[in-house]
Amino acid sequence: MTGKKATMKDMYQALLQVKGIGRFLAFQITADLIMIDAIEFDKDFVMLGPGARKGLLIINGNTTSCADLLQSVNNELKSRYEERDQSDILNSIPVQELRLIDIEHGLCEYIRYYKAVRGCYPKKYVPSTKSGGELRRNC
Repeated sequence: MTGKKATMKDMYQALLQVKGIGRFLAFQITADLIMIDAIEFDKDFVMLGPGARKGLLIINGNTTSCADLLQSVNNELKSRYEERDQSDILNSIPVQELRLIDIEHGLCEYIRYYKAVRGCYPKKYVPSTKSGGELRRNC
């Protein structure tokens, strides 16, 4: 197959048309396709999963302007990077620029740690008379 690779947004939109694939799964599949270089990476396209949305809600108080807030976080991190003490050997190591997808993943991890510190993990299995059992939620 020759020609231009599909973009992230194109792939995401196409996956949304598949029955049974919602926003979260469509973006996860798209992210996986980036990792194997099957589609073009678009540094300005990101879709927040539920974990990242919760992380933004905790940090920002709302998730109404997710893309703007992600860009703001990225700008802040760049600024902090530029202010580092370059005489420290660890600070002289070059750092790859964060992409919006990296920040999205970081926010998802953040909510996991946030819940763990508050004793919300692990979710414990409680046997039930219903088939399949159920999860008891601590949070």
